[in-house]
Amino acid sequence: MPDDSNIFEEIKSLELNDQEQALIEKIASELHESWRNTYSGGTTRWKLLVRITKGDGTREMWINGDENGNIPDREKQRLEKDGSQIVTPPEMRQDILKTPFGRLHEHWRKENLAAAEFAIKVVRYIQKQNIDPNSLQAYNLAGSLIHAAWLKRNQWSKGNDLDRPFAELSEAERRKDLYQYELALKALESLEENSGKQSLES
Repeated sequence: MPDDSNIFEEIKSLELNDQEQALIEKIASELHESWRNTYSGGTTRWKLLVRITKGDGTREMWINGDENGNIPDREKQRLEKDGSQIVTPPEMRQDILKTPFGRLHEHWRKENLAAAEFAIKVVRYIQKQNIDPNSLQAYNLAGSLIHAAWLKRNQWSKGNDLDRPFAELSEAERRKDLYQYELALKALESLEENSGKQSLES
């Protein structure tokens, strides 16, 4: 896994033009829809993603909600018994599994937006290194960078099964990282193709 902070700083410092910026929302939405499709099967109850505090720490967790997106008394009692307190304001209590990306609260949009922007910049970084973006070298580099960035953004994963280099992940987990790269690569290639056509027509 790339551990040179200079690489991440270089990628983060890359500036996107207006057309590339517009792709962030599109890719983030596709990531959310892919996640919804993956986990939608088999769920029979609303699941609400909420922020809770216990002791000195605050974390996010799934709890069972009712059909109106409210937190039932049984869940409140369970959390109270555990010493936890819900700190998520009502407007943030959403069943994100059943909510399209465009209707998500800003807080629940942040991760996919950050992932989409970073993936676009990874493509641009790889192109700057004169690496064929469709090569195995590019895919391995992209997967390593994207996974490392995800770990940096999601400190809750520290010490769990995902806290390892990209090459040591399961095939299913590696596919999740590479899917981000593939979406960004496809979107940028389409953008360049359309720009080329417009140049020829003008």
